[in-house]
Amino acid sequence: MDTQQTDRAAEWLARAQQEPGHAWHEWAETGVALLPLGRRFVAPRLAEALVHAAVGTRAPGAVSTCLEELLDGPVMQWAVPPRRAGDLCEPAAVDALVTLACTAARQAEQ
Repeated sequence: MDTQQTDRAAEWLARAQQEPGHAWHEWAETGVALLPLGRRFVAPRLAEALVHAAVGTRAPGAVSTCLEELLDGPVMQWAVPPRRAGDLCEPAAVDALVTLACTAARQAEQ
């Protein structure tokens, strides 16, 4: 990613804050900024048990590989890095994973 793309991405992320200058200040002071979800992006969180039920394993490497394939995008908790700038999971893929996880969890309970 070149400097211009990085600057555009940072500006987009900063605008997630009510006052984008606050994000810029946090980045300058600490290198990180807490950004609220819902305005620019969302980050669904699934319980570990649901993820393991959906992918059929608890092995971290296998979970990462499976999630990357199922979601066709990066998964932060499992450290599947973005493949390119702006790489995000499609909402339909996340929905399919949640459906798979819930179905697998119900079957495991029976």
